[in-house]
Amino acid sequence: MSEQDIQAASAELLQLMSKVGSDDPEDDTYETHDGEAVHWSDFEQEEEEEEEAEVQRRQQQGKGTGAGAGAAGATAVSSALPTSASSRAKMAKLAAEVTDFRQSLPCSFSNAMFVAVDSSQMDVMKVLITGADGTPYAGGCYEFDVYCPADYPKVAPKVTLHTTGQGAIRFNPNLYDNGMVCLSLLGTWRGEGGETWTEKSTLLQVFASIQSLIMSEDVYFNEPGYEELQGTPEGDAANRAYSRIVRYGAVKYAMLEQLRNPSPLFATAIRRHFACKREDIIAQCRQWLAEAESQPDETAYGSGLIMAHNQQLAGRFRGSARAYADYFRAALAELERELAALPSPQDCLTTLDVAKEEAGDDDDDDDD
Repeated sequence: MSEQDIQAASAELLQLMSKVGSDDPEDDTYETHDGEAVHWSDFEQEEEEEEEAEVQRRQQQGKGTGAGAGAAGATAVSSALPTSASSRAKMAKLAAEVTDFRQSLPCSFSNAMFVAVDSSQMDVMKVLITGADGTPYAGGCYEFDVYCPADYPKVAPKVTLHTTGQGAIRFNPNLYDNGMVCLSLLGTWRGEGGETWTEKSTLLQVFASIQSLIMSEDVYFNEPGYEELQGTPEGDAANRAYSRIVRYGAVKYAMLEQLRNPSPLFATAIRRHFACKREDIIAQCRQWLAEAESQPDETAYGSGLIMAHNQQLAGRFRGSARAYADYFRAALAELERELAALPSPQDCLTTLDVAKEEAGDDDDDDDD
């Protein structure tokens, strides 16, 4: 199968996934890193409760303070509530962005993004970003939860990484093991500079920034203040060690876990991704293993930042010169077995055709 065929099929799958919503309430539920089940409606209920509490507080402040103060209090209450106009602006913005996804989301052999969104609840969505070639995230599938608050687009969306091995790994200084995503565009990054959110900013900008700025080859140097070590022997050794932890996590949690327990919303995309890239992924992982065997450098895992971010994994890998390579080799063996069990890319395309037909049947039912 040629890369052009893969790209064309990926574009079809993207259109399918952006159209299909689920009527199953469980599909709108996800687990946090500590295993707690959370439903998207919990966010909306929390917003409503906060708004009601704010109204009551301001009304209480306005009592007994005179006619002038009472009028000011009423004005404050009115401004605290999301107006129908702001709600319409939010939904109009989201509708335009979701429509634009069909044309603008990257969808190539080297890297891709998929978005699952229900047209009846567009302010919550799931995003699947594949790691770009040439990075320690390459070949992996990373799932993010996105929520757009009531004041969107005046305020930035809230984005959480779901792929953490249930808190087992911190994939980056800006991708925490509890799911937190640090990015200047989201207002969650404490470093200097960077792009800030405006009403003209878009979700696609956020997704692209995560993939290109965070999920890059310079993992260690994403920590504020550490970029000055780039190009030094100490910095390069630390970045190599941090990147190897990310590579191991990519195999364990962004590949193996996604193959065994994929999100229902992305199951077809994930299977096709790994079926189409199977040979490339195996070759890449074997190269990573060969590098680890030829240049162990186990002492670098003892770096303060690396131990602070991934204490359990770093402690495991610094045990001996062979430790990392042994763990990685075992994970790679499991991955190769899982990949060998996948159908051919052509069979995956057949699965896609079936899914498209089912989606068409659903559309016909809706019209009746």
